[in-house]
Amino acid sequence: MDCVDCHSRPAHGYVSPDRSVDRALLAGSIDRSLPFAKQQSVTVLSKDYKSTPQAEQAIAADFNAYYRTRQPSIYASKKASIDLSVAALQQIFRTTRFPEMSVDWRTHKDNAGHRYSLGGVGGHG
Repeated sequence: MDCVDCHSRPAHGYVSPDRSVDRALLAGSIDRSLPFAKQQSVTVLSKDYKSTPQAEQAIAADFNAYYRTRQPSIYASKKASIDLSVAALQQIFRTTRFPEMSVDWRTHKDNAGHRYSLGGVGGHG
């Protein structure tokens, strides 16, 4: 049984990948000096995965592969930073995406400010 079986709305907000990554970049848990750090972070967090363990493995593999193949000098000189960024991305996934329950920012939209949605059908004032 999951929380959403009894509750019509989640107990917390489901943050989108771009907002989660912005917060992590500001906090320094993702190294903003890595070229294309936000783009690659949002890419790995936006993919659909069947399970959390699969996601954690794929996030590490895909993020590392990007820097290893497309930014080899960065990969060599900033491997520790890449590893810390991967750990942050995996933590973001664990707290914002729940593939086993089919729940994330798309199923429980945050309409505050209508950043990701136009609101209800027909809109409002």
